[in-house]
Amino acid sequence: MAKKNTNLTVKQDPAGINIQLKPVAKSTYKKELSTFLSAVQSANNLDTPNRKRLYEHYVDMQRDPVFYGHIQNRIMRIANKKFRIFDVNTGKTDEDKSKLLEKNWFNVFLKLAMESRFFGHSLIYFSEFKENLISQVECVIREHVVPEKGFIVVNPGDTKGISYLDGDIANYCISVGNKKDLGLNEKLIIPFILKKHSWAAIDQYEELYGIPIRTATTTSPDTTVHNEIFDNLDKMGSAAYGLFPEGTTLEIVAASGAEGSRLFLNKIAACNQECAMLVNGQIETSTQTGSRAKSENVVESTQDEITLDDLMFCENLINDELLSKLAFFNYPFGEKDRFEFDSTKEPTIDEQLNIYKGVSDIAANMGYELDPVQIQETFGVTLVKKLAVEPLEPAEPEPPASSKQQSKKPAPGK
Repeated sequence: MAKKNTNLTVKQDPAGINIQLKPVAKSTYKKELSTFLSAVQSANNLDTPNRKRLYEHYVDMQRDPVFYGHIQNRIMRIANKKFRIFDVNTGKTDEDKSKLLEKNWFNVFLKLAMESRFFGHSLIYFSEFKENLISQVECVIREHVVPEKGFIVVNPGDTKGISYLDGDIANYCISVGNKKDLGLNEKLIIPFILKKHSWAAIDQYEELYGIPIRTATTTSPDTTVHNEIFDNLDKMGSAAYGLFPEGTTLEIVAASGAEGSRLFLNKIAACNQECAMLVNGQIETSTQTGSRAKSENVVESTQDEITLDDLMFCENLINDELLSKLAFFNYPFGEKDRFEFDSTKEPTIDEQLNIYKGVSDIAANMGYELDPVQIQETFGVTLVKKLAVEPLEPAEPEPPASSKQQSKKPAPGK
């Protein structure tokens, strides 16, 4: 464990990192496969690695709703997970120490740590303190971090910088990820660029086949008349009428071959599936094909394994790095404290009902019954005791019809 800092000052940007950096505007140049491959080569340069252009591709990709959704889904499965701090000797949960991490800054920390899976690296900075406690963390601007060299540069592309691995800055930073890893985004860029091409092709296809073609013929050789016709045809783009000179013939030709757009849509769907396969390990939940049982089975066998790997990644990071950093900032964490996520899976309502039915049958055979209070709390229902209904007294049977007729006969002698 690191030695505690007894002279902790409360302020923003405590290590002065943000003051020294000079952010640059993001480039909006057209990003194609050629520029991407060039950016990868620049990032892998052994002498002067520079990830600036590569990160521009990554940011551009996250504007795609489907790709962004898959990435965020994987991150949220970790950031929204319950957790606890426990004593490694007794296994008991320490509620007070667990509450110290039930803060917004820690949720942001988990998200930034998970982003390193996609960007390859995140340098997390404890950037603000309030009342001697961490109140805000942020990711040092990625373009200014050179993971391969372990330093921060004032301007992207600089060959010299400030080390974040030692000195006072090291106390306020946690380096997350492999220093040579370019992240999962590197593998997502190619299907993303191909998907962009298909959307552009669909736009062109709509112009050719989606809008009916308007043609006009005239016998007039006058250029003034021709210009008037052109002007009216142009105005018909937003109106269903036009005023044409006498002798003009107007024809609207309906578009044909619109079904060809399916070719581009199928390509877009294939790119989305490749993204789902890379990020979540399966495509069943991202498509409407296959049965529900098949999809659930795939999710159980693949997506859960990826989530488990992410959980172990974050647990190791917190136990190996974060807790010792927090001890330096006078948090009450010691050698016996460990962090872990709650990996227990909550049973569904149907599963709980089946459990209660089985237990109820066993209890009945043993002469017991289930506690109604527990049933109400589990299922969120109100049980009302069934009222006993007294049976009605049986009515006297009516005499047979023959006896009724005999009773109506007059007595003899009358």
